[in-house]
Amino acid sequence: MLKGDLKAQEDLCKQYYGYVMRIAMRFSSCHDNALEIANDSFLKIFRKIDSYQIDKEFKPWVRKIVVNTGIRLL
Repeated sequence: MLKGDLKAQEDLCKQYYGYVMRIAMRFSSCHDNALEIANDSFLKIFRKIDSYQIDKEFKPWVRKIVVNTGIRLL
């Protein structure tokens, strides 16, 4: 799937970057801190992609990761 597939990871980043940043900006009005949340979230998404259940919607799964990352980095 995405694990180890750099092109697929790049495509996912391009598709979800705005969505992830909007969520991250809710945790920090500082762009640099929000960017750190987003970057950490994408790393977690790539590492945990095998745990994603294909029969579920992807966007809520991504949101949960970003929210949990934002909470941890506060």
